[in-house]
Amino acid sequence: MAIDLTIHQTESSDAIRLSTSFEIGGKTFELWFEIPLACKEYLTDTGDAFLLAALFPAMRANLPIRIQNRSVSRTLLRNLQEVQRAWNQWKPQHYSIVPIDCEVTEGIVREKEIVLSAFTGGVDGAFVLWNNLVPVENPFPYAIEAMLYIEGFHIPLQEKEASAKLTHDLRKIADVLQIEFITVRTNLRRFGNWYDFHGAAMASCLSLFKKKFTAGMLGSSHPYAYLRFPWGSNPITDSLMSSSDFSIINYGSGFTRIQKIEKLSTWQPYQEAVNVCIRNYYLNCGQCEKCIRTLLSYKALGLHTPVTFKESTLNPIKILTLRAYQWQEIKDYTNILQTAKRMKQKSGLFFWLMVNILMNRSIRFVIDLIGKDRFLKLRHLGRRKKLYQGE
Repeated sequence: MAIDLTIHQTESSDAIRLSTSFEIGGKTFELWFEIPLACKEYLTDTGDAFLLAALFPAMRANLPIRIQNRSVSRTLLRNLQEVQRAWNQWKPQHYSIVPIDCEVTEGIVREKEIVLSAFTGGVDGAFVLWNNLVPVENPFPYAIEAMLYIEGFHIPLQEKEASAKLTHDLRKIADVLQIEFITVRTNLRRFGNWYDFHGAAMASCLSLFKKKFTAGMLGSSHPYAYLRFPWGSNPITDSLMSSSDFSIINYGSGFTRIQKIEKLSTWQPYQEAVNVCIRNYYLNCGQCEKCIRTLLSYKALGLHTPVTFKESTLNPIKILTLRAYQWQEIKDYTNILQTAKRMKQKSGLFFWLMVNILMNRSIRFVIDLIGKDRFLKLRHLGRRKKLYQGE
């Protein structure tokens, strides 16, 4: 039993569809990408993108991968051995090390750098664009010539209206920067645990266009000071998804999230397209953890809230009920509090933020002490007890 990939390419009047089918556990799945016909000349003829897409499902199912009708870059195959070893050590109960059977090709290294950057409107992706394309004190910027928006990742495929609105906003930023705007539609997100899989998924989509571009860029999720492992996108395993002729670059870990927000605040085109929400598909709800964290950052810096927030009011209840159990999230909030002190912000909201930080640190300490699984079990029992008492 193996995951056998035979890649098919078909054309319609406006798009190219790349697809493959494979079987896991007696069920057949179809994986596909749709690219605008105008980008036909950019498409790679290797199987690199499909190998990256299938890697995590194969490791999860402990099945070999066989690619039937396309070759794969030798450097990528070598690097993915390390990716597998990393995830097998991080999550041995979930990910096995599996063999990969395919024809091997040697990538042609090109001298001129041509970079494609993934972007969905978030702070991390925006910082990649700003720090390399907007005149700043960066002596060695990357030669970003295009922006890639992936439909089906941040916004589900069926939410066509929301995706169209976001695409419109992102296209305006591409026009301001005078770079090409490229889209790809895919159902790839359904094939893995997104927290573990999103780096490989984005690398897969970027790698589709390696015939034109020499590198694909991803915005860093966390700074070097408090990197998160295991996490799907990070400076270690992202770079190991590279081949000799197409690099995957994790960019921005030298800056904290609030530092990125402060620098981006001077870039007005982005302030009209900020998209950070984990609840709403388009426009920021102002209620979820990530929205509140972003709003607190703007308030700590003394900046006006971007127009893309449906609700921007903060109060002690919102802040006290935030649950940020990861040390990286707690550190983000600590940086916000330190920035507010540096900027001499007098709002009482930052007192409640300090209380929240102390509370979440205590919860994280308990998690580390008794273990995550036992903590979640206790939370579940507590909820059941509370529900029963209410009845």
